[in-house]
Amino acid sequence: MEKTNSPGVYQYISKRLYRKKPDACYYIMYRDNTGKVCREKVGWLSEKYTLADAVRIRAERIHAVRHGDELPKDKTKAPLFGDLASSYLAALEADKRTSPASDQSRYDRYLKEPLAAKQLDQITVEDLEAIKNNLASLGRSAQTIRHVLALVRRIINRAIVLDKWTGSNPVKKIKIPRPNNARLRFLTYDEAKSLLAALKAKSVLVHDMALLALHCGLRLGEITALTVSDIDINNDIIHILDPKNGESRTAYMTSEVKAALKARAKKAQAGLLFVDRKNHGQISDMSHTFDRVVADLGLNQAVTDRRHKVVFHTLRHTFGSWLALQGESPFVIQKLLGHKTLTMTERYSHLAPSQMKRAVSNLESVLNTTNGKPDTNAILND
Repeated sequence: MEKTNSPGVYQYISKRLYRKKPDACYYIMYRDNTGKVCREKVGWLSEKYTLADAVRIRAERIHAVRHGDELPKDKTKAPLFGDLASSYLAALEADKRTSPASDQSRYDRYLKEPLAAKQLDQITVEDLEAIKNNLASLGRSAQTIRHVLALVRRIINRAIVLDKWTGSNPVKKIKIPRPNNARLRFLTYDEAKSLLAALKAKSVLVHDMALLALHCGLRLGEITALTVSDIDINNDIIHILDPKNGESRTAYMTSEVKAALKARAKKAQAGLLFVDRKNHGQISDMSHTFDRVVADLGLNQAVTDRRHKVVFHTLRHTFGSWLALQGESPFVIQKLLGHKTLTMTERYSHLAPSQMKRAVSNLESVLNTTNGKPDTNAILND
């Protein structure tokens, strides 16, 4: 430990290098309101702490002592991120409508090492930027980066709601990448028929889940959360409660869906319609059976762009695409898919050429020309 030229500020010179020079850690010393000498670690150069920071922090401590303010060591320590994460994941585990498997994996792989041992007031924007840059360097997609940072945001927000933390959420200051992962591929009627037949031969469970996505536009999470009480067989209605966008909605059964759900409801009697065969709880991920059948049918053969690959979500996208192709309005498609705004539904607009062609034909019918000029009377009286 060495004195510096600044009173009450000391430094420890390490053998390790930072920017080709020995790293240094700064400490400050001052007396509290009882006269006791306090020594406090400020931080390392490699952690972006400078001599000027140490001088400023010592001045703040002396000011607090003289004016009766609380010293940092007397304040309640901020909770550890790792403790909050464990509490958050445990709450997900207890909620039968959700599965923490994906969030647990993201935490273990990308967040545990850099953040678990840090108190919330120690987590900086630089820490989160470092995590984001590390994910990018590992070749992780923009969607993965988005999911990881969103998990940090949810953990801290939960701490704020439970009054475990009164500070701000640093994720607010991070620019989160927006992935361009809109599905472009949708199935033809023949492809869909072949897929359902092949799935049924392998697994009735996976077939029925695929049928709901394809004929009703349900998300995977909405399907796996369905209970017997959510279906109204007599009126061909499916009640989707607590979906992704937070707004409950109604889906409508085709005859095939009705037959499948009727048979499944008889076996289930009560509770979930789709149950994990291993733990008899809610299904967390789509079975590999789906991917194997897709591969056997060659639906992803020579496909490299993930937006063109057939995955389970392709079935929901196919439902929306079929609606657009048959000329349904964007409003109807929005409501059936459960989109919160029309913005997401607009991706299907290019699939409705019949509506646009009809609009132009209607315009043409009133543009009766006389001597090469539009007959405005005909237009106005139409």
